[in-house]
Formats: sequence, C-alpha cells, structure tokens
Amino acid sequence: MPWHQANNRIKQLVDSDIDIDHSSLLTDVLRTMGLKPEDRVRYFAYGSQIWAPCFEHSHQAVATVDDFRREYCVLSYLYRGTDRHPGLVLGLQGQPGAQVQGMVFEISVQDLASIFKQEMLTNVYYPAWVVTRSQSEPTPDSAAAPTKQPPERALTFIARGCSDHCVRLSLAQQADLILSAEGARGSSLAYFQQTQHALQQAGVPDEQLSELEQLINQRLAEHS
Repeated sequence: MPWHQANNRIKQLVDSDIDIDHSSLLTDVLRTMGLKPEDRVRYFAYGSQIWAPCFEHSHQAVATVDDFRREYCVLSYLYRGTDRHPGLVLGLQGQPGAQVQGMVFEISVQDLASIFKQEMLTNVYYPAWVVTRSQSEPTPDSAAAPTKQPPERALTFIARGCSDHCVRLSLAQQADLILSAEGARGSSLAYFQQTQHALQQAGVPDEQLSELEQLINQRLAEHS
C-alpha cells in the first residue's frame, strides 16, 4: 500500500476505534504499513524521545520534515500535569510551507511497539509516515563535511487536531501552563528545559521555541 494511503487508513483506524485495545490497534497499524516483526524502521523524533528514548537504535541523524511544525499543543494530565493543572508537551501538526527538524533513528519493530504504547496512551497522537531529508555524519577519522542524503520515509506521531488534549495557544498561554504544572514524571518546565537542551545539543534550531524560551526565562527571572 502506498505510504500516503497507509497514513489515511491509520488515521481512520485511530479516529474510529478510540477505545480499541492498543495491542490490537498496533497489529492493525503494522499490517497497514506493511511492517513485519523482524523489520527495522526509521523513526522521526521531535521532542522528548530525543533525550529520553524508550528504544535502542543503530543509527541516528538530524533530519528535516516539510509541511509540519513542532508546537507545545498537547495537554498532559498525567506525566507532566494533573486534571486540575494540566501541563503542556510537544506535538507535531501539519502546516503547508513549514519545516521542522528533529532526529531520525533506525529502530526495530519491537521497539516501535514500546513507542506506540507510550505515545498512544491517551489517543492524542496517531502514527504516520513522513518524508525526511537528512545528512550523513562524517566518521571520526574523516575531515569530510556531512553530505545530503536522498529523501526517505520515516514513522512519527502526529497530534490529532480533533482530540480534546490538542489545543492552540498563544506563547503567553503556553508559558502559563509550562510554568504551573507538574505530573507523574516531573514538571512541564523540566520537560521544556530538557527538550530545549537536547535540541540545542543536536544543532536543531526552532525559532518559535526560542521565543517561548525567552518568555519563560523572563518570567522566571521576575519571580526569582
């Protein structure tokens, strides 16, 4: 099945089977994507999976995906917030003309199952193929610069705009939630700071997140 048709089918599965058992849904998704248990797959990470991956990988590279944006748009009621004080974490959303950079990892289908269980906990995301453009890294004993690689597809998780967990907020509203919430895995602020550090260490620029970081640091300074 062509990858864009697989994406449409997967989204239909997720949208129509909100209460389906995750293992059954994963089986359907793997079948739709034409993946077998022994396969390896490229996975595009754009947030916490960069600095806290729940998988092993044999290769990684900085990669760009066109027509998507990274944004703090997903409410977290468990890991980074509570029902009363929801936190805010990253999601990937479509936007024609936009670009987002992240990391591409080569992982096993078994590890994909671990990512699936984590990302599909609240059904706010759905898995999809995207086209990535990456650069090969020079070997330690080579002085050559990174070279561009041909576009390849990779699996990622996109925020479902129809989900109650998915919101569009101003930078000020994003800062409010990030600075005020804490959940089972820590504060939204810690998530934000660790993600910013990981993106900067990887050499991945994001102008909007830099603006949000300036606003958050300003508010922290005002209350110190």
